[in-house]
Amino acid sequence: MFSPGGNQNKIVWLKGEPVTMVGRGELLAVFYHESSPLPDKTQQLGYTLWDAANFRVISRGSVSCLSKGSSLSWVGFNNDLSLMVMDSDGMLSMLITTGEASSDGTYTWEWAPFLDT
Repeated sequence: MFSPGGNQNKIVWLKGEPVTMVGRGELLAVFYHESSPLPDKTQQLGYTLWDAANFRVISRGSVSCLSKGSSLSWVGFNNDLSLMVMDSDGMLSMLITTGEASSDGTYTWEWAPFLDT
């Protein structure tokens, strides 16, 4: 990661081979292979969402929203800075918080279907 001034800031290992990354404002999302694809060719991907300005992990986990037999086609942030993914079957999903923050201030995050094209 780099500082706003362009200096190298932090170096981290990903949990697998990188697939893609996207940033908007202070947010950075990195997608990587968690394991080999399933026999039906469904990709097994993970993600980490950072507050890059403060080098703080906001959320990390599996990309559980890919349709059976599909692969990742697009990732991005909407105007409200919500993380969105689209798979090769045309399913657009959004990362959302579920419930309130725990006592340590962390939230539970889940992928939710947003638009089936």
